[in-house]
Amino acid sequence: MKKEISALLIILAVVVGFLWFYKQIHLPPTPTSSPTPPSPATASPTTPSTITPSPTTIPPSPTHPTGVPENWAILLNVLITLKDDGVAVIEMRQHPITLDGGDLWPVQKSLVREIGEIDRDLIKESCLLFSVNPKENVNYVLLEPFHADDSLETFYDKNSDGVFDEYKGAWVTRIAVIFTESPNVKEISNKTFEIYIDDFYTKQNPASWIDLVNITWSGETEILGYSVIPKEASKPKTTISQGFLLWENSNSIQAPDTYIIKAKLPRFGEYPYVLKQVKGEIEKLNTPSTIKQTVRIVISATVKNIGEIDGDFTVLLQGSKELTPEQTQIIYLKPGEERIVKFPVFPRMKGRWNLHFSLYYREHLLDEETKEITVT
Repeated sequence: MKKEISALLIILAVVVGFLWFYKQIHLPPTPTSSPTPPSPATASPTTPSTITPSPTTIPPSPTHPTGVPENWAILLNVLITLKDDGVAVIEMRQHPITLDGGDLWPVQKSLVREIGEIDRDLIKESCLLFSVNPKENVNYVLLEPFHADDSLETFYDKNSDGVFDEYKGAWVTRIAVIFTESPNVKEISNKTFEIYIDDFYTKQNPASWIDLVNITWSGETEILGYSVIPKEASKPKTTISQGFLLWENSNSIQAPDTYIIKAKLPRFGEYPYVLKQVKGEIEKLNTPSTIKQTVRIVISATVKNIGEIDGDFTVLLQGSKELTPEQTQIIYLKPGEERIVKFPVFPRMKGRWNLHFSLYYREHLLDEETKEITVT
């Protein structure tokens, strides 16, 4: 019996040793210390913060450049310009940092591939400033897709002492949100509005926040007042008379959940700022002058974006019922890009008929062409 027990003990020792060795070669080492990420914080604004992971923290990735720590975070600055035509231009600036506030821009600024994949999320988050359901009731135009810019500054309170340090360089995305459909923009009198700007991070996670919010205005916009929710949240560092309202948020306790701006927007609903940058043209119609009755053909139009921003353009084909029913196609075009849009036509009666092509951006007509076709 003793020999059998000894044999069993030897086998057990071998199994335990194998499991220990497997763990060492397959699992990452446990860190000896737990660095505190820069944002968000859970401590009071008067004491150094105890920090939990930020929603913008990027998980470790084997494709990160050499020298980048396994865990790092992204600070976020949001710049908003309120225009007198009812458009808010939103600029989202992001900057990579270590969990103790160290600057990672020199080694991470080219990480466009990984961060660029969340560009759509950044657009969604920009719209979330003005609606909890942006897919249904926020109208926006992408002004600048995600890219890196070495010239931009970002700011962050890395020591949680109320002093914001400057970081050079930013990943940036800019969009224009049109207020006409936003539920967060409420008209309280003629051309005077209350604009509710939500911190989408605090809505999702009370322990997170936007590090810096800078609200400016242009044109004939008149700022009549402001407030925050909750009332105990921090007030801006500047005044209306200075021409901008700047909130520097060191932690989640100070950061407002909602910024409320009371503003007069005398040209609300016109938004020419966006439309003057949206231009398109129908360059060429590829349609025969004469076609045979009951012979199905395909006609086409070459459409080009000659404006400054990209977006969805609508091509509408209308004609006599003897030629074609009304047909619509929506195409996405970058500035300078052109596409050929094709439509089937099946003439059912002899005669002379018109085909009318229209190019729209949203409900705004950009160009139109008409072609007469003879059916024999």
